[in-house]
Amino acid sequence: MQTAIAVFLLLLGAAILVAGYRAYRQMMQRAGEFSESTPRIDVAEIEGTGDVGPDGLVYLFAHEFVQPKSAGPMTLDRDKAYAPMTQDELDPEDWAVQLLYVAVTDLHDAAAVECRIVERQATFMPPFPHKRWELEVIQRTPFEASPVMSALEVAFELMRSRKQQRVAQGKEEPGELWCPLDEIIERALKAMRQEIGFWERSGVYGDLRNYVASALIAQGYVIQPDRETWLDRARSRRPRPNVPAIEKVKPDAEELAKRLARFKATHGSPFARGEAEPAEGQQQLVREADPSLATRESEFEEMPFDDCLRISIYETLVSLKQLEPSSGSGV
Repeated sequence: MQTAIAVFLLLLGAAILVAGYRAYRQMMQRAGEFSESTPRIDVAEIEGTGDVGPDGLVYLFAHEFVQPKSAGPMTLDRDKAYAPMTQDELDPEDWAVQLLYVAVTDLHDAAAVECRIVERQATFMPPFPHKRWELEVIQRTPFEASPVMSALEVAFELMRSRKQQRVAQGKEEPGELWCPLDEIIERALKAMRQEIGFWERSGVYGDLRNYVASALIAQGYVIQPDRETWLDRARSRRPRPNVPAIEKVKPDAEELAKRLARFKATHGSPFARGEAEPAEGQQQLVREADPSLATRESEFEEMPFDDCLRISIYETLVSLKQLEPSSGSGV
């Protein structure tokens, strides 16, 4: 009796495997037929439209603004970042920092925001557990239209609405709304993620890139990867660059590089200008920023703004990244 049951279960399992394999082959065949019957987009037929903001230029010409991926711990698939024009693998963390950095510096140059450094209690949380200052920002004028700057403006609107409610409830005094930069960035990322499709979700670093890429796809500078079938959606497929359209905005990227150099010369330390190196045994977590600023305990008003901005953005992104799952893969 036991032998008969074993044989029956074996035959049943074999039948299930055969049926499953046949269903899989049919599904793959139909997916392939559908994909082949769908016309592919010819990049040469698309022209880029509209101006590209500083964040968009950093995305398109990432190979010129972002550090290459250094040898070190293996990067998860969902976190890997490739330059659109060269397909070189870049540092995803540095790319995210640069996207926020160019947006804030542009707003600062346009006097759309004002920044100040204030004292705070040490959080004892990495990456700078003993940092005793933070960067605060206030909006002065409406922001220009660009993916990152628009998301930052949404964050300010949410903060203003919250303050108005608290003032109406008697929980807070009326006055100017100075916001910690880390809170503005966190709220901006939440706003971005509400507009990012499920297939584009890939962690804090990738979500920043994909949000900017979505705007560039809408403008025609980047071509959406083929995702006609469920199999296409499940695979990691990078957007294709519209090279002819991108070449037309290359002068804008060159001008952006010059503007950033002027900004660092005006508001940065010798580290920001590439004129200083960390002392022996001193760890520089943020490139082009004075590492000693993370442990400064006084005279905050004398600290270089460019360095402080880079350190603040880096600290915020790393803190948010630590809250994410450490495993899995994505786009």
